[in-house]
Amino acid sequence: MRTTDKNKRYPIPGFHYEISMNGELWNTNTGRLIRLGSDGRYLVRKQKRLYRFSVSRLLYSVEHGVSPDSIQGIVIMTEDKKTVLTTRSYYCKNVIIPFRHGSSQRDLVQRYREAIRIAEVMIGFYEEGNMEEMVSVFTIYESKVKDYMYSGGFTNSQDVVKEAWQSIITRVISSISEKKLFTIDPYNYLRWCVRNYFNERKRERMVLVGTPERRKGQMTYDEIMEAL
Repeated sequence: MRTTDKNKRYPIPGFHYEISMNGELWNTNTGRLIRLGSDGRYLVRKQKRLYRFSVSRLLYSVEHGVSPDSIQGIVIMTEDKKTVLTTRSYYCKNVIIPFRHGSSQRDLVQRYREAIRIAEVMIGFYEEGNMEEMVSVFTIYESKVKDYMYSGGFTNSQDVVKEAWQSIITRVISSISEKKLFTIDPYNYLRWCVRNYFNERKRERMVLVGTPERRKGQMTYDEIMEAL
């Protein structure tokens, strides 16, 4: 799969789908372009069973010639857009858990100083109403949080990342303004928000597929199966 043509399609082993290097997925039976889910994963069908796969897992399966449902472990996307298969423990340690036991004393001191600075900003907001400085405490991490969405395997879609960030930062600022949120570690809190956001999207999608009573205008289970 070493090519500069990002629009070229590659068959996914064991499934009637094709995927391009830019993460677009097609159903080879119907020729339809499959829409990426709001949780950053694709809903695909194999015989009568439904699966939800991340873009990174599908690209990895194509590159290594293995069915995505047989991959043991977690596939992540590196900053240079390469797929890497790793274990759950490695994923938790290096992606989910930001703290490193090997942090130097200087790093720890810097973290505490930064926490004090942020606490002062938050106090200033509640006492003096300095909204701009408070908001900047979180928005300064926009680029890092978006990179986390990619590297964490949540999504490979720029549109999904943009939508997720806008939703998350709006919730955070609203919660602070309403005095419902306390944190002196904005970056790690935003990472938690990312995981929570995509978990919510996942639950919403599962309700759509698994609940027999549908809201008016939604697709039924049979309609979803037919479209896959």
